[in-house]
Amino acid sequence: ETNAALCERVYSKYSHSSVPEYRAYAAAAQMSMANHVWNPYSKWHYFNTGKTQLEQLIQSYPALIELRYIRYTIQRHAPAMLGYNTHQKADRNLLLKSVARLQQSDPFLFFRCKAVLNL
Repeated sequence: ETNAALCERVYSKYSHSSVPEYRAYAAAAQMSMANHVWNPYSKWHYFNTGKTQLEQLIQSYPALIELRYIRYTIQRHAPAMLGYNTHQKADRNLLLKSVARLQQSDPFLFFRCKAVLNL
């Protein structure tokens, strides 16, 4: 999120991927681009475009825990004035319920979830 060129590369490389998790990271990169522009309209546009993409992915793939992890981390760090925090509690609860299962199925995501949940 601190490197504009990397955000652009991630977005351009993965935004049309057939893998929903890759597209979710591309949407997060799109949202992070708001940190790298000065114009308030551009900030809003980058953030909302990525948010819409991420929300559509979650609607299409509600069982993918990694998508909820991505949304939860974004909502935890998004400025309150953006109003993007409505799913934070539900996503946290889902991650808490899933973290034990992730230890076996996806150790990398397990450790990332533990870190973001402060476990």
